[in-house]
Amino acid sequence: MEKNLAEVEKRVSDAHQRPELGPPSGPAPKTGKEKARGEHCLNVYVSYELKCRLTALAEKYDLSLADVIRQVIKAGIPVFESLTASQEELLSGFVQLLRKGRSMGELKK
Repeated sequence: MEKNLAEVEKRVSDAHQRPELGPPSGPAPKTGKEKARGEHCLNVYVSYELKCRLTALAEKYDLSLADVIRQVIKAGIPVFESLTASQEELLSGFVQLLRKGRSMGELKK
């Protein structure tokens, strides 16, 4: 009986001990989207006037300031992209016009 009691005590004490943690056996499986901490945040310094305008918009539409800024950025990106594309096209057209004008001036001489 003492032998059985000793075995039971050993099993009970072993069951209550924490298992030793070793190195992970491999890369953890990825589940869906994993957020990258800190890589999606921006700190932007703006003028006082712009901050006041954004705050007024947030209060007017009963939104948080962060929500207003997100929406302004989402709406502003396509506008900015089309504006820069138009500027590039206008600049290339102007350069071509200058080249034509220079070649026409050389022909007149």
